Amino acid sequence: MNNNPLKSYIERNTVFILTVILAVTFILKVSSALHLYYRDAGLFVTDDAAEYIRLAKTIVETGTFSISPDYVGAPEIIRTPGYPLFVAAIYAVFGYNNLWVVLTQIFLSTITVFIVFKIAEKLTDIRIALLAALLLALDALSFGYTTIIMTETVFTLVLLLIFYAGIKYIETSGKNIYALAMGFLTAFATQIRPVNYFLFAVLLIFFIVYGLIKRWKAVKIVTSSLLILIPTVVIVGGWQYRNYRLTGYSGFSAIANINMYFFRAAEIMALKEGKTFREIQIQIGYDTYYQSLLENMEKRGEILNEWNAKGLALVKQHPWQLAKMQLKGMISILIRPGGSALTHIWGHNLYVLQSDKSNIEVAESLGTPFKICLLAVFLYLLMLYSGVLSWLISVFKAGKIDSIHLFLSVIVIYFLVISAGPEGVARFRIPIMPLLALISAQGWGRRIAGGRQRVAGGE
Repeated sequence: MNNNPLKSYIERNTVFILTVILAVTFILKVSSALHLYYRDAGLFVTDDAAEYIRLAKTIVETGTFSISPDYVGAPEIIRTPGYPLFVAAIYAVFGYNNLWVVLTQIFLSTITVFIVFKIAEKLTDIRIALLAALLLALDALSFGYTTIIMTETVFTLVLLLIFYAGIKYIETSGKNIYALAMGFLTAFATQIRPVNYFLFAVLLIFFIVYGLIKRWKAVKIVTSSLLILIPTVVIVGGWQYRNYRLTGYSGFSAIANINMYFFRAAEIMALKEGKTFREIQIQIGYDTYYQSLLENMEKRGEILNEWNAKGLALVKQHPWQLAKMQLKGMISILIRPGGSALTHIWGHNLYVLQSDKSNIEVAESLGTPFKICLLAVFLYLLMLYSGVLSWLISVFKAGKIDSIHLFLSVIVIYFLVISAGPEGVARFRIPIMPLLALISAQGWGRRIAGGRQRVAGGE
């Protein structure tokens, strides 16, 4: 007999509660998108959005992945084609109207919340599943970026599907179809965001070790590994070969070279020379690097490889500074509220506001409601990480962790480490938010259950 009325109510009304969470989230995001659209449609275009729009229009107008319609035949090598193709497909149907791109992203973000619910339900129970869905739906950072022409929303959904395929692979004792699904989804995600570039190696190592522990036959481990690996070799490796053949650039995405030289090496130079990070960036030409590449089209590959070599050499000479940068970047990714997303929700472009104001002055100019919103975000993060901490404590107390949760933890750690550095910002947290919501919901579920047990025991 169920003596807990709240639990009984939730179990009887799960579909209704989930529908309310999804519907309210969807309606609020659509309302925000329409508000921004009629206030100033240019608000959809912040951060690096202009570059994705330029590439999407180039695809529609020329059928090539060139730098722009004015440079047909000059291959784009900084950005990868995954997200521009997504935007181009919408442009091809609805014309150059960014509202339709944003509405599609809102739909995908709603699907992401639903998938988080289904995964949590599979791993735990309905109450924790609803809490996980609610935690993700409440994330203001993810909310804000659904209404910006950026990769985060699409990439987050694909990453969550990779995790789901991994769960199915574990549950079915290594069915090949799920290994292949992980392979294709990982390759596709890498084409959306290059930060995913090394994830295939993480998957290979994890599931090879998993197979060995489970005493699978060698042929099964090899077959599964090839099914994960081959899509990356073909899709990612093929794109890397395309870059080298057409431009002489040997990497997958030149954004890695740019980050290495203009961010990581620049941070070390700033420490060595006693200057600010921004001063060093200006000194070494960060503000004009794109124009430099355009003016030296035939030597782009050489220039990019040179930047990477210089940056890598400096980083290797200062491993301690690199470690500090990584740690600082990870903390920044985890705890920064995401000012650009919050001001965007408010109908402003943070970078425009920062042109003549400090962050404190920006907050003052936006008034008390914005400050309340900012406080709510910090309280949300406190609640999120309290649940994560509770889950971690329970794992340490138990002295063990199951394969699925270990897999989840490995993915979270990978993205924290690979995204960190001076370039690490709050939006890099968005792809792992569904996974953090899953962990946090379980932590809160265990804490609440523990509290009830203590009450029942008279403590």
